[in-house]
Amino acid sequence: MIRKGCIAILLFAMVLPACRKSEDDPFLSLRTRKNRLTGEWKVERYEKFTDHGTIRWIRYQKDTGLIYQRADSSTYSRPYTWSFTFKGDGSYRSEKREDFPSDSSESGNAFSLYTTESGEWKFTGGNGVPNKSEVVFLTEEVSKARSDQGSNIDIVSVSDPVNGEVYKINRLSNKELWLSYSFRKSFPFYSERDSLIVRFVKQ
Repeated sequence: MIRKGCIAILLFAMVLPACRKSEDDPFLSLRTRKNRLTGEWKVERYEKFTDHGTIRWIRYQKDTGLIYQRADSSTYSRPYTWSFTFKGDGSYRSEKREDFPSDSSESGNAFSLYTTESGEWKFTGGNGVPNKSEVVFLTEEVSKARSDQGSNIDIVSVSDPVNGEVYKINRLSNKELWLSYSFRKSFPFYSERDSLIVRFVKQ
């Protein structure tokens, strides 16, 4: 009886690490990875870096929204919200709102930009990384609307999307979702680097 108990404990201990796909994942969760991801999430932290172009850093803070830092180190900020909904049927919906002050528009009027993106999501991994340690988004439709343009909505549809955006899942718990990506483009005489860290909390 003791021997069987020891074997059971040993097997349980061997299974536990396999449940964690990322280093920051909870040590043990009784909910499946898909079940943990399904639901509505709201952005808590956002930080994007690039070593090329006019804007080099973009950061999100709750009290100020998005903070943009130019190549000359000057900054400006705009109110911003972002929610992300994962559904159990493999679809997703992303909703963003960014408020622009009057001095940033040609008309001289302040406005809000609403961007909605929908499509399919799926876990991915393999080829040297744990299975389900990444998530890919296949965008099917993107719509943009401005509050100062009435009912005008700019909609872009993608038929049979085959190219998706892949994010590493740094942490996935019942209440926290951390995503990131980092890539470098090489050209004959130079290269460009982009990286992103975004953290959501479940609503």
